[in-house]
Order: sequence, then C-alpha cells, then structure tokens
Amino acid sequence: GATEAVAVGRASRVLADIAVEERAFAGKGGRRLSDTLMGASLVATELATLAQWGATYRVRKGERAFAAGTPTDDLMVVLSGRLNLCAAGDVRLGQHVSAGEDLAPWALFDDATHPVAAIAEGDCEIFAVSRELLLEHFDRGHPVARKVVAHISRQVVSVLRMANFRLRERVALEQ
Repeated sequence: GATEAVAVGRASRVLADIAVEERAFAGKGGRRLSDTLMGASLVATELATLAQWGATYRVRKGERAFAAGTPTDDLMVVLSGRLNLCAAGDVRLGQHVSAGEDLAPWALFDDATHPVAAIAEGDCEIFAVSRELLLEHFDRGHPVARKVVAHISRQVVSVLRMANFRLRERVALEQ
C-alpha cells in the first residue's frame, strides 16, 4: 500500500542521486569525486551540489596545473593521474599529489600565491572549486560548504602538527 509506495519513491530518488553523481564525476579513466579525500564524506546529492559549484579540467602530460607564484584562487582535487610538485626552475621536490588527493588545500585559507608548481606526470583530471564561491556558501551556513571546509581544516591541522613535530625533533637534535 502506501508504505510500499513511499519506500519505492525513496529508492528511486537514491538511484537518481547515484546516477547524477556518476554523470557529474566519472572522468575518462578517472575517479569520481566520491572516491577522493574531499568527496568521501559527501552523499550523492551533496556531490551533485559541489559539482555545480566547480568544474573538471584536464592537464596534459608536462603541463602545469598551476605555476609557482600564481594566485591560489581554487580548491582542487586530483581525479586522475599524478602531479609532481616543483620549485622554481621546475626542480622536482620529490613530492607528488596523486588521484584522490587534494591539491593545494592551503588555498582555502590563503589568498597568496602558490609556493610551488604542480606539473602533470601524465594526463590528469582535476576538479576545482573557487575559494571565493565556497567561502560564500560557508558564510551562509551551507552544509556542503561546511563539510568541505571541515575536511580541509583537518588536513591543514595534520600538516601543521607534522611540521611542529619535525621542528621540535630538529631542535632536540641540535642541543
């Protein structure tokens, strides 16, 4: 009766949400945003909302996702491929960002410039959302923006804790 109709309606909406997510984030040979660190805590409807706020673009092998010294305008996540982080003169730093990982999470908190360049090892797909737009939604209390900001905040805190540990370790060794 009525209970079955409600259950069928809910199941249909869930399947429709999953289809929206698949279309929004399935790149050729890439991951979906739901498979990334940023998207893992979002449900299908939230992923669809985030997709409307941002865009996916391709970076070809050897091209830069961004250069050192360019503005940190976007929050980015790598959907496919791998990027090398390089200092001035394209000197590799031995660090990279792979599919599923956030690229330049500091962009959320700092409107300075990128301290390094990110150069594609092979073809990559990157999802980017404007920091300004994300923070506008956050200021209005939008739940998707709040989840994304919470994720990035935890990531930045983790990096700062590791830097603090390494600094303390270095100071202890020098004494």
